[in-house]
Amino acid sequence: MGMNRKGFEFTVALWIIFFLIVLVILLLFSKSIFGWIGTAVDKIFGF
Repeated sequence: MGMNRKGFEFTVALWIIFFLIVLVILLLFSKSIFGWIGTAVDKIFGF
């Protein structure tokens, strides 16, 4: 049981690290994506 929980926590940690890496890549290489999100938010909320 303890082994399974430790393995589960390790898997979650890997997913968090993966997500952070993807986020950094988006920040560095795809700033236009944030502009697109901002435009979509503006359209949705009517700013």
